[in-house]
Amino acid sequence: MKIIFLALVLLNLGVLAWHFWVQPAPTATLSVSQPRDALPSEPATASADLPAANDLATAAAGCTEYGPFTDRETLAGTLSSLQQHGPRFSVTSRDVVVTDSYRVFFPPYPTAAAAQEMAARLRAAGVSDIYVVPGGKQENAVSVGVFSDRQRAAHRRQRLQKMGYEPQVEPYTHHRQTDYWIRAETARAVDLLRSTAKHGPSNRSVTDCMRVAASGAKP
Repeated sequence: MKIIFLALVLLNLGVLAWHFWVQPAPTATLSVSQPRDALPSEPATASADLPAANDLATAAAGCTEYGPFTDRETLAGTLSSLQQHGPRFSVTSRDVVVTDSYRVFFPPYPTAAAAQEMAARLRAAGVSDIYVVPGGKQENAVSVGVFSDRQRAAHRRQRLQKMGYEPQVEPYTHHRQTDYWIRAETARAVDLLRSTAKHGPSNRSVTDCMRVAASGAKP
């Protein structure tokens, strides 16, 4: 019995020694709650990510043009006056067809005799400035006036309508020219253009850039 008791004691001592010197101690985990005030604040957005003030003004203003100018000398003078206030401007240009006169007429008749008969009836009614076109695409048309102003041509047409006739009005002669426009792309520049337009001639105005097919010419 003593031998068995001694063996059990030695076995327990061995297990106890293995527990303290052989088995690794467990790693303790410590959870600490950080006060809300001690939490780091969110990083501030870098200023480089924000649009500059000038960029915001440009986006708000869009693209606006003032014109048209038909001669480069007047264009250069107006541009110089605007640039003295600080903002930058550019110049665009486009080629346009300008109507010089308008014709009031009756479309071509089937025969020259029919055209001459119509001309005779108009003369008898007191209409002047009658011309029968002798050839070309408008052969046998009867013209009853060519006018430099569209309003005067419309007045002639209305007079003939009161007499029971139905003439037509069409652009008659043309010429090509280059129109120039001063372009602004910032709010300050747009304001200057609008102010200039208020005191400028009636044939110039401020308009959106998309309405002008510009080629980018400079004075």
